[in-house]
Amino acid sequence: MSNKKRTENTTPSPLNFLLLCGTVFLIVCNVAVYFSLHVYLQRIGFSGSQSGLVISLYSLAGMILYGTMSSRITPSNAFLSMTIGLIAMFLGGCGYLFTTSLWGLLGLRIVQGIGGFCVFAPCTVLLVSIIPKGKEGSAFSLYSAALLLPYSILPIVSDGLSTLVSSPTWLYAGAASLMLPAAAFTLWLKGNIHLSLDGKSSKKRLGTRDSFANLKQPTILAVLVTNLFYFIIFTGIFFLFQGFALSRGIENAGIFFTIQTGVMIAIRLGANRIFDTLSPKLLITTAMVLTSASLGCLVLLNGSTLLILLAILFGLGMGLCTPPLNALLYQSGDPQFRGFNANMMILTIHAGSFLGPLLGSRMVEITGYTTFLLASALTTLGVGILFMLLAPIPRGHSTRPR
Repeated sequence: MSNKKRTENTTPSPLNFLLLCGTVFLIVCNVAVYFSLHVYLQRIGFSGSQSGLVISLYSLAGMILYGTMSSRITPSNAFLSMTIGLIAMFLGGCGYLFTTSLWGLLGLRIVQGIGGFCVFAPCTVLLVSIIPKGKEGSAFSLYSAALLLPYSILPIVSDGLSTLVSSPTWLYAGAASLMLPAAAFTLWLKGNIHLSLDGKSSKKRLGTRDSFANLKQPTILAVLVTNLFYFIIFTGIFFLFQGFALSRGIENAGIFFTIQTGVMIAIRLGANRIFDTLSPKLLITTAMVLTSASLGCLVLLNGSTLLILLAILFGLGMGLCTPPLNALLYQSGDPQFRGFNANMMILTIHAGSFLGPLLGSRMVEITGYTTFLLASALTTLGVGILFMLLAPIPRGHSTRPR
């Protein structure tokens, strides 16, 4: 092969990156559609704690796999893993049409959690392999927008379509059908991304001991712990918000997350200069304070008067937090561990997504929504203050990758 041909093969393709983002978008749609699952489960006879357990098992399955299998996912086996994952998510989403038993639903959530890992983990590994040098900031902004956009679209779409179907299970099955175009994207990527990995050690697998040892770096550890609590709070609110809104006389609760996520996406795409110039400690602490304030103010909600304002405030807080966290993780670790560290970040997302609905459902069942919201607000504030006081930030780190 000529040197010219080798250069062409190792040049990342913007189309590959966009299709990877499109695949992630479709997968997350199959997660965000379960916005109504907690209310649906209670309507068919499950207690709040049982409903929280069913919801949380998706993330528990993913958490276990991210903790034990992440170091085994490489560009060379990524597409086999993605194929298995897409099949599992399709079958799991359609399964809600056929079972309403506790054990059946628990099984479906586990299958979906396995499928989610088998798709998300290789997508992350491929992402860090194809980002062009010097384009990391815009790449992470677009990728995070693909992750967020379904949380803006699916709640309000689900609210609108719920009157047209006999059960939310039809919405879950409909979202599962999105795995078909995701499969088409995967086939295209399989035929093209491997070219851009020629000449790289794509078959090399990092040692598990070395991979986990790199997590002991103080900055990386602080980022992962903060992200864990961030998602405990977010997912608890996301899955329990519809029930809370109904208790306060609000029927179309999905608009809250449409606005909140829209604000987050606007920040990710339009505020890169802020992430370049301001201290990550300042940004993360400010984000936690704003999020805490929005959660505390939700206690005052009585009808839809303040709903949009609080959604904007919540979106500002959540939107300012994750870009500096992701950038610090990317910049702090050894380049060979970036894919693994990114998957560990996703592990904390799954751990938070497991604990958030589980603990939140139990707290609401015992103490009610007011105590749950106040506890969430105080926890968020405490995490922000501890990060400000304790997290080491190496010199020369901007708040997003360059």
